[in-house]
Amino acid sequence: QAFKKFMVGQLKFSGGSIDVMPSYSLTGITVNNRLIMEGLSMGYVRSSAIKVDCPRVFRLENCKIDHLEGDAFRVTTNGPVYIEDNSFPDLSYGVFGGISVDPR
Repeated sequence: QAFKKFMVGQLKFSGGSIDVMPSYSLTGITVNNRLIMEGLSMGYVRSSAIKVDCPRVFRLENCKIDHLEGDAFRVTTNGPVYIEDNSFPDLSYGVFGGISVDPR
C-alpha cells in the first residue's frame, strides 16, 4: 500500500513506467478536483490497484498497459470520465466496471 487514506485537490501521474502495480497501491484517496493518468507505461495492473473517490474529472490518456485485471480501477467521480488514446493489449473481464459517476 504505497499511498493510503489522504485527500488532495489534484492527483496527476504523467510519464514514467511501472512494471507491476499491486492490489491496493492507491487506496482510500479522496481527490477533490482531477485525477489524471497520462503517458504511463505499465506492465501489469492487479485488481483493486486504484481506489479513488470524488474527483470531478478522471482522465486516463495516452497510456500503455499490457495487462489489466478485472476491477483494476475503483473510481467514483462527480463528473466526466475520459479514457482516450490508450493501448490495452490484454484486458480481463470487468476492468472498467468499477468506474462510476455519482453526481452529488
